[in-house]
Amino acid sequence: MPSEAEGGGPPCKRCKERGLLCSPNKTLQAIVQEQARWNARNLKLIRKLLSVVNEARVASSLEPVTVEALGEDGALLRGANPVSSTTSVSTPGVVSAKSHVTPAQKAEELEEDIDVTIPTPESVASAPIQSLYEVTRTPRVATSALDESLAVEISQAGILEKNDFIARGVVTLAEAERFGYLYLRRLDHYFFGLLAKKHTTFASLRKSSTMLTLCAVTVGALHDASGSEAYERLIRELKGLTASLMFRPRLGPEDIRGICVGAYWLSDLGWMLSGLAIRKAISLNYHRDHLSLCHEEDTQEAFIHSQLWLFTFLCNEQISVLQGVPPSGVSRDFVQWQQHMNSKYATDADRRCVSHIDLLFILTRARELYGLDTTRPIPEMLVRQLREFNTQVDRWAARWAGKLAVNSVLGNFPSEAVRVHYHFAKFYICSHAFRGLRTTNYSDGDSPDSQVSSSSLPGGSLLTPDLHELAVTAISTAFGILEALLESTELKAGLVGVPHYFHTMYAFAAVFLLKVCTRYRQHIKVDRHKVFSITEKLIALFSSCACARQHLVLRIARGLKEMLSRCQKIEPMTSGINTPAAGVDQGLNMGNLIALSNAVGEIPLDLENFDFLTAVPPSWPSDFNNM
Repeated sequence: MPSEAEGGGPPCKRCKERGLLCSPNKTLQAIVQEQARWNARNLKLIRKLLSVVNEARVASSLEPVTVEALGEDGALLRGANPVSSTTSVSTPGVVSAKSHVTPAQKAEELEEDIDVTIPTPESVASAPIQSLYEVTRTPRVATSALDESLAVEISQAGILEKNDFIARGVVTLAEAERFGYLYLRRLDHYFFGLLAKKHTTFASLRKSSTMLTLCAVTVGALHDASGSEAYERLIRELKGLTASLMFRPRLGPEDIRGICVGAYWLSDLGWMLSGLAIRKAISLNYHRDHLSLCHEEDTQEAFIHSQLWLFTFLCNEQISVLQGVPPSGVSRDFVQWQQHMNSKYATDADRRCVSHIDLLFILTRARELYGLDTTRPIPEMLVRQLREFNTQVDRWAARWAGKLAVNSVLGNFPSEAVRVHYHFAKFYICSHAFRGLRTTNYSDGDSPDSQVSSSSLPGGSLLTPDLHELAVTAISTAFGILEALLESTELKAGLVGVPHYFHTMYAFAAVFLLKVCTRYRQHIKVDRHKVFSITEKLIALFSSCACARQHLVLRIARGLKEMLSRCQKIEPMTSGINTPAAGVDQGLNMGNLIALSNAVGEIPLDLENFDFLTAVPPSWPSDFNNM
């Protein structure tokens, strides 16, 4: 029976009158109030601790953590939104809603306010910029103002525009879904099929990242026969969105994946996008997650970051090989794909990715050894290394042949791709034998009798016996690449679908054979009729492809048709003419497919959007004789 106590403490009035010992029990209301005060004090402490942790995480370009994102054991829940609308955790650069706090709790929190200082790195061997952050007390990343100005939301997956390109009418929802599903259900499997497994619907894709959605829809439009007009609008939108992301300090993993998708298929933007992807991946410390994957706990988050690091490296290396330029500054020492494959999360998709990276390592070493100047002949002392690179490519083929599983959508394409990449690599390496050779210049319709002697002019070198074998291998491999395409059902079916790396290599092989049979016949004999025949078949195949008019296969077909016509006007060389004409070859490399560029007059000479198949610097030769 409840009774009031005099003076606010025991004994109570009832127990005092009866001479009983008084053991007062707290009322339920008092217990609840005391528990609320205790909870408020601890919640304040947790908020302070999370604030400190999040400042450290944001400084390392990591996602902030919220109370909702923590499980019962304190572990970070997968898929939890780092910016919650129902949590009142105060973190730098993160705006969150205020939870309900009673006046009593608020007063208690003010009384129990805890001063927590931000820890500073103890090691004096840290990166120099860390000392600057420590001295100036400046966060490495400040996102709230930028997010507000760009009207975006940041989720754990990526950045979402509140008014995205579909809402603004760049394309209709029906068009976006058609192009998006084309990417998810078919094209994504050429990019190892990881996105299609995660997003089974277009709505799911749209909710993950605006950049990823836009890239997927743009690539889908490029591969749709009726997507030409939509592609023009989408590519302009993509350029604008890419520019807005350039100075964003923090992106999500799906944003990085979207940039890789664009770099993988969009040749006009490939160089810019691959450089942006590698920079952003470094700023997010994906390289650290990759290198530490097997030295620390093998978590799924670290594995995804490691996987994205490999994707960015692959795109960057592919484009640097194609354009004959240095990569964006990432050393091979920062790519340890063997450790990545030891993860319990590795699948056949990762095996497909690292198999190509393993091959690109060989091509990169060859590029580093022989340099980028294609007008210089290969020194005699370095011919042996060319053969060694060929041997390494043979070992690569033996290592990966038959190791890739059949794809549910693409069939046996993964194994076919290994064979094609093998021939691409052999061809690329052996084509170095033609560097710096003397060439024969003809005007359209000229015969060999009208050629100009170069006896008094500086010229290139002649094909030495040591390089002759490699030159023959380059020619036979170029024929093999084109014949394999014309004969393989999987390769022909994937011609509209494979990334632009494949189309560029096909174009390189075709242009190489046309050049050799017209301008290099003083060095080596090639059956010109066979070259013309296979080129005509290639043009017919490329011209029959159903895709947007901006797709590379149609642009290559138009360029090859004009180049073939010019080559056929040149008279066959007679046996009595052996004097080389003036001039040194300007480079039998993929970055100098000038005839293809000239044949497609709709492409402007814009260095900012430079791609070797679409825009050629004005300083390069612009006529057939200087190809």
